Amino acid sequence: MIDTPAAARKANELETVAVALLAAGKEPEGIALLDRVARLRGTPGFRGLLWCAYLNFQGRMAEAEAETRAAFTLFEHPEENPRLKGKSPPYHALHFALLSGGRVREDTALWKGRVGKPVLPSWVAVQFARAKGSADELEPALLLYAREAKEPAWQVDLDGARYFAFAGDKVRSRARVLGVKSSPDWNTSLVELERRAGEAILAWSEGRLEDADRLLAGNLGDASVMDRYFGRQLAGTFHFTSGDCPGAVKSLEEARAVPWPSQPWYRSYFLPLILHRLATCYEKAGDLPKARERNAEMLKRWERADPDLPLLIEAKAMRERLAGATDSASSSR
Repeated sequence: MIDTPAAARKANELETVAVALLAAGKEPEGIALLDRVARLRGTPGFRGLLWCAYLNFQGRMAEAEAETRAAFTLFEHPEENPRLKGKSPPYHALHFALLSGGRVREDTALWKGRVGKPVLPSWVAVQFARAKGSADELEPALLLYAREAKEPAWQVDLDGARYFAFAGDKVRSRARVLGVKSSPDWNTSLVELERRAGEAILAWSEGRLEDADRLLAGNLGDASVMDRYFGRQLAGTFHFTSGDCPGAVKSLEEARAVPWPSQPWYRSYFLPLILHRLATCYEKAGDLPKARERNAEMLKRWERADPDLPLLIEAKAMRERLAGATDSASSSR
């Protein structure tokens, strides 16, 4: 198949099967197919972006980074491999490995160090803000992205509404939904699932948590695994920001349990925020073993993260606090 017009299609088909094998827990079989894909694509030794996303989801960011950095050397001498002509080094794969580990400074340097493009892409700035859970950083990043995006304005605004909701900012999330709702696109361009999510955000912003849950119920049963994941994440966020920890734990644990590769890139760098919210709720409920478990998982993923990230500082403070706390079960004996 190599060097034939059908080679690219064959590689894509093999990669799809390989991803299914990885999702089913058959890693050796998936790796064997991905190695064939790499040979077809002219990148032997680099199994591709989805493989790196799988490693990130497993918490194996160091492996993803090592393989990706090694792949950069393949592009240093493209004359030795004509199939790499016109292709770019795997910046995206390295970006997701760094961001999943909370290494924002190194990730920034990666993008600004590109030859001829010493600017941080707006979509990367948006992902930084989302990973940190920072609504204040999200605002300017989204404004810049809106000017550069190829998606229609309503899609950018609706995505922004979800991002602000995940960050816990009701005001800015609500404003974007209302902006989309006031346009003709609300009835002509959005699918029902998107309208339900938008209405749920409005209900949440008005303190109508039961209505928000009712609206999201349809999304939770959607045929798309990715949409079910987003629905659970959104529901968990609504309950967490409303002070309802039991509801937050239910939805966020369900979101956490949705199998990979549902939303393969985004989930890995957003997972620390979910784990921190779960640990916070378990601590409030007095379930200290669970709180320690989720917090330790979060800190493990961010063991090389920038030390000044507010989320990391909070998690380290929680670790110290929980270390000195006595489990209710132990104190009763």
